[in-house]
Formats: sequence, C-alpha cells, structure tokens
Amino acid sequence: MDIYKQELSYAASQEPVTLTEAKAHILVDFTTDDTYIQALISQCRSAIEGYCKIAITPKRVTWTFSSLPEPGSYPPWISRWDLNFYGFTNCTKWLRMPWGPVQSVDSVTSVTDAGVVTTLNLNVDYFVRGSLFKEIRINSFSGNIIVVYTSKWPYDTVSSEPIPAALKLAVLDEIAFRYTNRGDAVNRYAQQNVGISEGAQSAAADYVQIWL
Repeated sequence: MDIYKQELSYAASQEPVTLTEAKAHILVDFTTDDTYIQALISQCRSAIEGYCKIAITPKRVTWTFSSLPEPGSYPPWISRWDLNFYGFTNCTKWLRMPWGPVQSVDSVTSVTDAGVVTTLNLNVDYFVRGSLFKEIRINSFSGNIIVVYTSKWPYDTVSSEPIPAALKLAVLDEIAFRYTNRGDAVNRYAQQNVGISEGAQSAAADYVQIWL
C-alpha cells in the first residue's frame, strides 16, 4: 500500500486555531513572538494530523493498493495465483480510506501489470459508503487500484468550530508544549518521544484512526 498526501492551498484563517486563541492558551500578551506562534499553529496542527492519521486542513490523497492482500496476511501455503480462489483479495471487500474525513472521491483507476489503465465508475465498478470516514469497495479488478480523493475535517455546525473541541485542545496543548520547551533537547517531546506531547496525545486519543 502506498499513500501520497499533497497539502492543498488554504488561507491562514482555515487553521483550526487562531493566533488570538493560541496566545490566550499560552498566556502571552505581547506581539514579539506572533510570527513564531503562527508558525507553531501550522506545525502543531500537522503533528496532530500525523498522530491521528487524519486530515484537518485540505489534502489531496493518492492511495494505491493491490487487488491482492499484503504478503503475510494470508497462509503461506497459498500461492499468489490462488489467492482469489481462496477468497484472499482486496476486491469486493469494504476498505477504510486512509487520511479521512473524505470530502470527495476525484478518481478511481485500475492499472494492470501490463500497464493498462482503466477508469472505474462509481456505483458500477466501485462503491463508497460512510459519512465522516468513508469506505470503498472495488469490484473484481487485477493489478493495482489508484484512488485519488480530497480530505478535510468538515466544519462542526453544532459547536460552530472548525474541528471538535478535543482535537482543538490537542493542537493548543501541543502549541503550549513546544512554545514552553523550545530549544530544550531533553524535554522537546513526550517521554516516549512519539512526536507529540502527552497532553496532546490524551486530548486527541479518541480521534486516532487505524486502517485495516
């Protein structure tokens, strides 16, 4: 499986946290660090996206996977040529689309080992279901499947916020941690050194996605 993400153009106003909110969270009332804090907002939002495997700001995702399952996910005595016979195939199965929430599916194509490209049609060759985190099912095709789609967290009309409160808190907590510990090589990240602070991990825990 291969995934390529391209950050699409967006205005600073589309960040889930404003400069005013970030400064209030870290108790900063001066303007000297405004540029640095604005950069932290983007960096920390991206870090939360990476930890949760989600898209908050707009992304173009190109997801390539084989119609056959990954080696090791089926009994070793079954040959590659007999996988379809024994029911080990990614076709006809519902697969979670990585890096959601998916806003729109732009194209789905199949590419055979000989390089023949076929454009697949919605509700004929493939099907999509789900609202926030979508799944896709491909009918029987050989070779590789390439799915191109746009992902972005939808505006929360209930809270009138760009993202859920817990995710926003995770971004704010990570901003506070990085601002407080900038230049500190020892305490730069959480003790486990997973890339974001423990406070941000706790706040974002319910939004971590696992792709099967």
